[in-house]
Amino acid sequence: MFNLGEYQTLEVTSIKSSGFYLSVIGSTIDYDILLPGTHAPEGLGLGDRLEVFIYRDTKDRLMATTKKPALTLGRLALLEVMQVDENGAFLAWGLEKDLFLPFAEQTEPVKKGEKVLVRLYIDKSQRLAATTRVQRDLKTHPPYKEGEAHDATVLKTHPDIGLFVAVEDLYEGLVLKQELLKTYTPGERLVLYVARSNPAGQLQMSFKKTIPLQIQEDTQMILDHLKDHAGTMSLTDKSSPDDIRRVFNLSKKAFKRALGKLYREGAIEIHETAITLKDRV
Repeated sequence: MFNLGEYQTLEVTSIKSSGFYLSVIGSTIDYDILLPGTHAPEGLGLGDRLEVFIYRDTKDRLMATTKKPALTLGRLALLEVMQVDENGAFLAWGLEKDLFLPFAEQTEPVKKGEKVLVRLYIDKSQRLAATTRVQRDLKTHPPYKEGEAHDATVLKTHPDIGLFVAVEDLYEGLVLKQELLKTYTPGERLVLYVARSNPAGQLQMSFKKTIPLQIQEDTQMILDHLKDHAGTMSLTDKSSPDDIRRVFNLSKKAFKRALGKLYREGAIEIHETAITLKDRV
């Protein structure tokens, strides 16, 4: 069985003028697909195995390619609209045949030249197609644990709520607005940490690790800064949030939490207008 829209390791079972014919390894079914010679690596021979992407060509035949498309089945990517006609839009995704985006799968009409965030799916005719309804198939109740790091794709930003993301392109996730330090673009890839999962099974994600690990990193960053600046700095627990964020990219709460840990450990002295390493007092 060939996995349409996915990468698959196949075996070369015959070679013809049109290219290399590949079969599923160990399959007893006499069925193969073509890997055009222009897509094959140099030196490929009978019995060799290689990873290919499975798609349909302009004649709807199953084909193999060593090219790397912008997304695979069920995944998200930001793609450019190359053409719009009476049937829908066509998106560039790294293969000769552009990816079809039907009108029915557009949350709003797209235009040539713009970039849209889409998910790859198989339509009723067993063809690969794109949809901008990317949140429709997101799942809840993931098997992830608090503190785990995961890749996430930016979906949209709500000014009153925060950043909506697709965690591993599979699960609903949200980064609360107070954590957002800049403007994020749909399709942008991030590494986020699981903060918690709410009763509905939705993930609250964070740019920060769990508090113990984050404090450890923050305190080390402050110590490194002090060592690089002759053991002193003018920032204190009374400094403005903007000044703290400009130097350390930390919230004032996180900064004070790290200072408190360093002070309790006897690593620093906190003065009215400065903080110094203990051995400089």
